[in-house]
Amino acid sequence: MLSASWLRLLPAALVITLMRIVLAISLSSLIFSGALETYLSWGVAITLVTNIVHMVLVLFMPADDRLMMGIQDTPGVLTAVALTAISVALGSGSALLLPTALTFITLSALLTGGFLILLGTLKLGNLVRYIPYPVIGGFLAGSGWLLLRGALGVMVGTHAFPADLLTFAQPDQIVYWLPGTIFALALLAGSRRSPRPLTIPLIIAAGFVAFYVGLALTGTSMAEASTRGLLLNGVGSSATWQPLSFSTFAQADWNIIARQIGTLVAICALSAITLLLNVSGIELVMQHEIALNRHLTYSGIANLLSGLLGGGVGFHSLSTTTLQVRLGVRGRIVPIVVITVTLLFLGFGLGLLVYVPRALLGGLLLFLGLAMIDDWLIQGWRKFNRLDFATVLLIMVTIAFYDFLVGVLVGMLLIALSFIFNSSRTRIVHHTLSGDHARSHIERSLIDQRWLSEFGAQTYILELQGFLFFGTANALLQIIRERIREQPPLRYLVLDFKRVINFDSSVVYSFSKAVQLAHKHGFQIVLSNLNTRDLRSFERMELRVGAELRDFPDLDQALEWCEDRILEQYAVRIPPSSTVTIADYLVEQGVERALTDRLLPYMDRRTLAPGEVLLRQGSPSEDLYFIEAGRVSVMFTQPNGSAIRLGSRTVGTTVGELGFYLHTPRSASIIADTETVVYRLDTQCFERMATADPELLIAFHHLILRIVSERMVVASREIAALKR
Repeated sequence: MLSASWLRLLPAALVITLMRIVLAISLSSLIFSGALETYLSWGVAITLVTNIVHMVLVLFMPADDRLMMGIQDTPGVLTAVALTAISVALGSGSALLLPTALTFITLSALLTGGFLILLGTLKLGNLVRYIPYPVIGGFLAGSGWLLLRGALGVMVGTHAFPADLLTFAQPDQIVYWLPGTIFALALLAGSRRSPRPLTIPLIIAAGFVAFYVGLALTGTSMAEASTRGLLLNGVGSSATWQPLSFSTFAQADWNIIARQIGTLVAICALSAITLLLNVSGIELVMQHEIALNRHLTYSGIANLLSGLLGGGVGFHSLSTTTLQVRLGVRGRIVPIVVITVTLLFLGFGLGLLVYVPRALLGGLLLFLGLAMIDDWLIQGWRKFNRLDFATVLLIMVTIAFYDFLVGVLVGMLLIALSFIFNSSRTRIVHHTLSGDHARSHIERSLIDQRWLSEFGAQTYILELQGFLFFGTANALLQIIRERIREQPPLRYLVLDFKRVINFDSSVVYSFSKAVQLAHKHGFQIVLSNLNTRDLRSFERMELRVGAELRDFPDLDQALEWCEDRILEQYAVRIPPSSTVTIADYLVEQGVERALTDRLLPYMDRRTLAPGEVLLRQGSPSEDLYFIEAGRVSVMFTQPNGSAIRLGSRTVGTTVGELGFYLHTPRSASIIADTETVVYRLDTQCFERMATADPELLIAFHHLILRIVSERMVVASREIAALKR
């Protein structure tokens, strides 16, 4: 006996099942229309078998993955378009029509199944996230238009719309499509105004009642209604169905099928896109994340089985899964009821289809088409900007008046153009800096800093970012041209690639134009953070590093090189480094010459060999040093033992003063790069100076305060430059 919970859930499961059967019959009447209408029993069987196969797979899924699956409108309308073209090519009386149509349906299911499994195996479920939303909208709006056209064909029995509007306006034709249109509008309004689970089933039931009330009021008998085409014809009392048959393949016209290869590709692609969109929508309804790649594989397996058993393409249904969730029906009861009732209907209930009004089947299809057009075109006017809306409209119009394959190609072209347009608008420059504010990590003397403040703007720094391609390469050239026109004259153009993901060959070609500009306007191009592979790309374009370009492993070294070149150019205005003494440095910092002479006796002079360690990281801070000649590097040892260079100190600078004043261990090591001369002031001499010469001590405190303040000013300028 059935448990109490099953008895409680059974009515809801039956409602879902009837919805699936009605949709399947509607789609079969769309697919097997026109010349194929005499084979409608095949169409009904194919759509119902598709539902059964998919729900059998759902039955054996884990509980969290058990979503409604079955025949869907998007591949259904594409199949209808292809079969209409096949019917026209072969003629309505051709013996090859049915086997060719069945072969196409089987191929579409097998190819879609293989494609979905491939996507799931390669973990490509998130690819749908990369397709521009308006392009997806255009495809779905176009599918809605094809559904609309097919729905009118189901109701009227012709696919002439919209070519022959006058025919549809004839009084004898209005009776066929007007009731279905009213029914579709009622479904659309009802679903929009009252999104409750039973709204659509109740409107469908009301439509059946209204149709037969109308027959009774007009005195139209069932036989007359059937003769006039108001009821569904072409369906026997049992299904005409067979699984995959090689004899069917042998009888098919493969030349005609080959002409529809574009539609087969479109069915595969749009099935994958629509499946992923449906699952994304189901995630919102169920309020938990669903494994996209796993469900791609599930659907792929279901389509392979469907194709082998003579079914068509199907996948996850957003509408009936939403209905299932809102009715509170979980567990295996839904797939069991759907499979059981559909099998009974397939075996014994097809005779009931002669009582199904064409207007209701066509109206249901019309409702689906209108809903898609409303979602993506009418509502899209408010949701999208004008460019995105134009994209949706263009794809839909192309599909409507040309061909779905042409619409797909237009969509792919728009994807490419959209990517190029949007990418070219993205910022390829992370920061634009000038050498008078952005400096290397070398601490230079006050005189050098003044010259760099005055002439450093001749260095122009562009920190590039993202993916560089032909759409952004021209923008980079334009930025360089604008800087050339400005003052002061450009001497060094520094291009940093640290944040660049990759670039194509067109960017290298643009760099060759930049080199031509450098020759013409007399500036040097300096590259930093460019890896070996990218350097080879430059060399293949005969842009040799060293002649036209300079290359450095990081931006700091590139800036150091530019600063050295600027200081060399203006070195005639300052004394050579070898003649600058520590006394000159102190006077330069504002210490009076008399006080300088009193300070020197408290310090001792020391000469370091290249590579010699002056201060060691972690050691006590018992002294500070003034550099009279040479250069040292500030090296920090990381916990893993590797050392990184934090910066350099050169002539006329100090090291160790912060630790000396704060009495903290050395935060980094100081190592001589070249032969270096330093003056050392230790703790004992400092204390002796404090006792013996307080005036000198105050001047010394002012000196250290000024040094630290100068560093803060430089750091503040760099931060301000980065914020611009």
